[in-house]
Amino acid sequence: MSHLWGFPIEDSTNLHILNPLSKNWLLINFSSIYSKITRNRIGDLLIEISILLKIKEYESIYCVSGRLFWIPLLKKLGLIQSKLLILIYRLPPPTPFWKLHDLHHSRFLLSAYDGINCLTGYTKNKLKSLLPNKINIEFLEWCTDTIFYSNICTDNNCYFFSAGKTNRDFRTLIQAAQMNRNMQFVVIAHFGDELLKLVPDNMKIIRSSANQTDTAISYSDLKNYYSKSIAVCIPLNDDPEDTCGYTELLESMAMGKPVIKAKTGCIDLNIEDLNVGYYYEPHNAYDLSVKLNLLYNDPTTAERLGQKGKKLIEEKYNLNAYSCRLLNFFQKS
Repeated sequence: MSHLWGFPIEDSTNLHILNPLSKNWLLINFSSIYSKITRNRIGDLLIEISILLKIKEYESIYCVSGRLFWIPLLKKLGLIQSKLLILIYRLPPPTPFWKLHDLHHSRFLLSAYDGINCLTGYTKNKLKSLLPNKINIEFLEWCTDTIFYSNICTDNNCYFFSAGKTNRDFRTLIQAAQMNRNMQFVVIAHFGDELLKLVPDNMKIIRSSANQTDTAISYSDLKNYYSKSIAVCIPLNDDPEDTCGYTELLESMAMGKPVIKAKTGCIDLNIEDLNVGYYYEPHNAYDLSVKLNLLYNDPTTAERLGQKGKKLIEEKYNLNAYSCRLLNFFQKS
């Protein structure tokens, strides 16, 4: 079994972590040229060549969020016998075929997989309606690292915290902060100059790059910001099929922090049903402000919601539980 990226499950003797970035510079440079020529539209050649160089050593290939093109194509042609498995977050919106952007998620290439692990039930149901029944398509609930995201901070909670880079609606969060000058906010995100001009004095901004939020600070610093927060805000644009904010949601719960999240996306974990936080209507700064005040003015409720989330992580949404679900998926596919 080769596991490309993702959770460290290499402690099992039957699994091997393949890191294509450790290959020689000739392969890296060749793949870089290929990416420029194809504009990153036809798979990730560095990963695919890394697989092909040792394909005979593996009974199975599990690719997490990777853009495979040539591997499933060779599988369709019968030139690869290894079991092929993949994790899919969501199906991309339809685009014209000639743009080539979504070929790796086309029905033709996806039908080459023996098993598809879906991040949401919505994606699972959508794929089941498109692909042959012989493919094992499952929804495995996501997880976070409970050992790393453990909160040992004893400082007083003093601000609302938010971090993220994809599909975030920080404009609405700024508007809510302007309505609540008595509150403090810390935000780690990519802010353009125009948006930065709107930031009020009660909001501290740690600017990150456009492509990678965690280049701004270390993960240890990120954990410290989580630990001192009253609650974590996840402001999102209104996309009913999106999975953005899932990682931040689970990290917040693991840290024992309540969550205030835009009511959008297709994540199966309902924060209000599970009593771990509050939803607000997307792009509605007043509704967000109401939810902020609920937690700001009631520390006891904030603590109760946070501890409920932490308990759920410890019981269900943790690395060990997910590894069991994942290994069962491998065996059934």
